[in-house]
Amino acid sequence: MEIISYGATIKSVHVPDRMGRIGNVVAGFESLDSYINDINYIGTTIGPVANRIRNASFEMDENIFHLEKNEGVHTNHSGSQGLHKRNFSHRIIGNQLILTTDLLEYKTGFPGNNKFQVIYTWNKNHELQIKYEALTNRKTPLSITNHSYFNLSAFQHQIGTHTLFLNAAYRLEQLDNYLVSGKLKKLPEKLVDIHLEDLISNIDEREIYGNTYYIFNGSKDSQACTLIEHESGRKMDIITSYPGYQFYSGFFLNSKTRGWHQKIYKPYDALCIEPHHYPDFVNHSNFPQAFITPEIPYNEFITFSFSTFQKHPFNAS
Repeated sequence: MEIISYGATIKSVHVPDRMGRIGNVVAGFESLDSYINDINYIGTTIGPVANRIRNASFEMDENIFHLEKNEGVHTNHSGSQGLHKRNFSHRIIGNQLILTTDLLEYKTGFPGNNKFQVIYTWNKNHELQIKYEALTNRKTPLSITNHSYFNLSAFQHQIGTHTLFLNAAYRLEQLDNYLVSGKLKKLPEKLVDIHLEDLISNIDEREIYGNTYYIFNGSKDSQACTLIEHESGRKMDIITSYPGYQFYSGFFLNSKTRGWHQKIYKPYDALCIEPHHYPDFVNHSNFPQAFITPEIPYNEFITFSFSTFQKHPFNAS
């Protein structure tokens, strides 16, 4: 795998298919300029708070904090000065790459002068673990994630050849502007399989399920979801400390420059699975809250575990 310090970004991940052939399964670019000019957050670290915040503001301890309006009147992925636009310092200890940066209060509008650390670990079992750690001098909301776009066919096909199995009991109701309403919607089954080919072709289902936050049905260190690609036999399991994850089918993906595989990335070339805290939790008191203080630091993780299968791992047709 390759990581760049700009945005603590995942640049490439090379894993074998069922025949042992190595392929890169994430979208990425060769040049730094392509990442600087990218509008899709390809591979980047997102924070201080991932996803959308209604009206680019929130109240905390009787104070109102105003954020950058970068999606209409709302904030998405912390605005233009978030972690995805930071150049991290780095060091290597054993098989760990440790990236660090500071983010001052006046840069983003979020309270606190914060120190962030992103730790990448890659092991011989083809497991990529990301740890997020942060310290602050003032109470502040945090919800950090990675925004890689995956295609387990190594971009031989669009995502229609994939199936996603979500270990989820509920999703958050989503509005037309991709903000959440605050309501939970029960899913029909505990383990939901989303056939991407069907999802892409069904406009109604795509709007409901194609850019949605799913609430993890399990405890920490349990399997949150599984993505498989039928032709290559590649499989990716995700384990996380977060309570849920945003699944995004990539229908707005549109890169300005060519990336790996000589591709101008287009809708449905790749998809995102972004574990993080509930979207817009700062404006929904009924959601689990995710604040850190000088006494309580931030400590979360995401693990992407890659493997292969010969037969369908869930015995589905």
